[in-house]
Amino acid sequence: MGPTVLGKLSAAEPEQIEQAIGFAAQNGKLRVQDVAAIMAGSKNETEARPQIDPYDIGGLDGLKAIIAIKVRDGIKSFVGHLEEIRAHVSEALPKKNIVKKTLAEKTHLTARLAHKELESLAQFVRPYPTAAYVISNSALPSKTGWAAVSALLYKMGSETTWPDKGELRTWLETEVVPILEWATSKSSAPAWPGAETSEAPSASVPVEVGADEPAPADVSGSPDSVLTPIPSVEERMESIAAAFGATATIEAPKSKLTLGDDVPSVAEALAKPEKRPTRAELVGRIKSESGIVTKSATPPNAAV
Repeated sequence: MGPTVLGKLSAAEPEQIEQAIGFAAQNGKLRVQDVAAIMAGSKNETEARPQIDPYDIGGLDGLKAIIAIKVRDGIKSFVGHLEEIRAHVSEALPKKNIVKKTLAEKTHLTARLAHKELESLAQFVRPYPTAAYVISNSALPSKTGWAAVSALLYKMGSETTWPDKGELRTWLETEVVPILEWATSKSSAPAWPGAETSEAPSASVPVEVGADEPAPADVSGSPDSVLTPIPSVEERMESIAAAFGATATIEAPKSKLTLGDDVPSVAEALAKPEKRPTRAELVGRIKSESGIVTKSATPPNAAV
């Protein structure tokens, strides 16, 4: 077997090499054109095989395949929308007068879409603890970079939540642009805007987990990063108020019952029919509470 044939075989697949060895054993020789024909035939066979739609592949392999498609195309779409928003903002900043309404019209729908894309890519879906029929996305871990990205996109989704004209430029320069740059950065561990750290945090991904295996206890070094508790009503109200720059204060209604009140049970309430006061009793109670003295029917100077 000549060096030219060996060079041709160096680019062949293992199956093609086996076919070439079998051809040489059968015919007593192996030429360059024989190797080329074997490789061309294998290529044609591969191309002739029907392509299987990933969405028709069952089992964990099929699920992983369509999740990979979702992640690949979803990240590309999400980053593209963030870049679109940042381009509109960067175009408006050099202008002496930034028209809030015009910029919001160009970006608010894209921000809403990007916010939903981030939810779909990074947030889990769980039932509400006290109402299992209410199913919604769990919140991203609070006080994290991606939680700030989500909050920013939510805020940009409506012109009514944007800062006033006097604070608009500062907000765009110090918050919007830096956060969008952080989210779309291609570096391995971009520094958070304004953070002065000698060591940037790195992403840690858990080992692959099978369908019947429990999730690892730690994903990114924080015990709260694996299972994020669903926020309470108070926390949700505070997050909504924070988007408007306000503080939410929720006070629980005070009960009018005291420890001395005798509250009947349901059975007692049903067993004892409610006694309705008569008209005379109601009139007497109203007069007694208001301090009205009932006039005597007999004149004070009347003869006895």
